[in-house]
Amino acid sequence: AWWFPNENQVHVWAAREANAEELALYQDNNEDLVKQEETSDAMNETIDQTLEHMRSDTKILDENGKPFRTVTRFKDFSDVTGDVYQVFCRGIATPQINVEIGIPLARAGEVIRKIKAWHADTQPHMHYPIILRCTGPSSSWLSPAYQQDTCFFGFVVYYSEDGSLSEEGVNFLRAVEEVLAEEGGRPHWGKYFEAPLYDWAALYPQWHEFASVREALDPQHKFENAFTAALLD
Repeated sequence: AWWFPNENQVHVWAAREANAEELALYQDNNEDLVKQEETSDAMNETIDQTLEHMRSDTKILDENGKPFRTVTRFKDFSDVTGDVYQVFCRGIATPQINVEIGIPLARAGEVIRKIKAWHADTQPHMHYPIILRCTGPSSSWLSPAYQQDTCFFGFVVYYSEDGSLSEEGVNFLRAVEEVLAEEGGRPHWGKYFEAPLYDWAALYPQWHEFASVREALDPQHKFENAFTAALLD
């Protein structure tokens, strides 16, 4: 789901297996993405306001510039039929800072209410919607979804054409990460996070066991890098 808190609008992605008629249309279209005739303009005004913020922050003059494509495609949106890659794998349009924090799915509603209250109080500067992505539990000791259904809250700030970041955008990322860290959030390991905000051993019940296995299997730390050294030592 894409949540636009300024306008209190949400775009929800709902996926299901295609029926026989839809599959036939897809095959008749040489297995290219099929877009349904019916469209909705319910999000257009919200999208336009978001694009206005993005253009102001990125200083990109081209109205069809790469940073705007991921948001623009939600204007006049419609249902589509395609394979999993055609429907979901859109790639990253432009350099960005991406923060994604996992919260137990059972507490997602409570955390959403807290973010709404925080947003109303602070009116943070945003040029991208909040991304909500849910997943089942993982058995991996250091997975943010370890042993629990998890809702990931994602936040994005695009770089400007000159390689700089909006100061207001960066301040927003720091502030919202603090809110989620206080709620016991676990950051996505492959995205940006502020390590001092987290008590890793408290967040991951198997943290010390992982460190023990690491020492047993790699006593000379051949597989270590600067990131893992700072994190685990």
